[in-house]
Amino acid sequence: ILNDGKSQVFSSSSHKLDEIDFVVGSKDGQIDRGRDHQRCRHNARKKCSYCLPLDPFDEEYLKEKEIKHMSFHSHCRKMMGTHGKSNTTKPLENVNLSVDLNCPAHKPYPKGVCTKCRPPTVTLNRQKFRHVDNVCFENEDVVNEFLNYWRKSNEQRVGYLIGRYEECTDVPLGIRAIVHAVYKPAQTSTNYSIHLDDEGEEGKAVDKLCAWLDLRRVGWI
Repeated sequence: ILNDGKSQVFSSSSHKLDEIDFVVGSKDGQIDRGRDHQRCRHNARKKCSYCLPLDPFDEEYLKEKEIKHMSFHSHCRKMMGTHGKSNTTKPLENVNLSVDLNCPAHKPYPKGVCTKCRPPTVTLNRQKFRHVDNVCFENEDVVNEFLNYWRKSNEQRVGYLIGRYEECTDVPLGIRAIVHAVYKPAQTSTNYSIHLDDEGEEGKAVDKLCAWLDLRRVGWI
């Protein structure tokens, strides 16, 4: 994690971060509410609970603005705030989900099982954030050209979204993907399945062209 007092950007030696992560990560993300003339009883230089800036992950604000998922950087700020100002997070709890095969109350599993030897119930939590908060296509032809194959053949199709990232001001610390083209890699398709073939030199040429144009693969469709 790179923490210079304001930015909180996660990095690793094996992965190069996109420039937008440094741009968004360098912002404090605080939501300015302004002074409430009916509730605030102080001068313009002071702040109170009615006008203090909100965190970018404030649940009431997100609900009011009908934002279903917080941004990834807001999620990182929330997690870092939960674990204090340290640059490291607490380790995850090791959960034992194995069945006790030596339970004396019945025959060994799978012939028998009881509440004492079976693993605890696990409930998966819905992901509360999005890595990309909005996707915008340059024009409708980009999508229609891709969909025409499916409309004519009724076969499944996969394509990589080629574009760039920019800030999304509609969501606190949000990121928007601007799609300029759809790259359709070599694939074998049927009505119900898709098999991606080796891209080979074609994939390398596409990535090289994207580098020249300052574009990248921002997703898939």
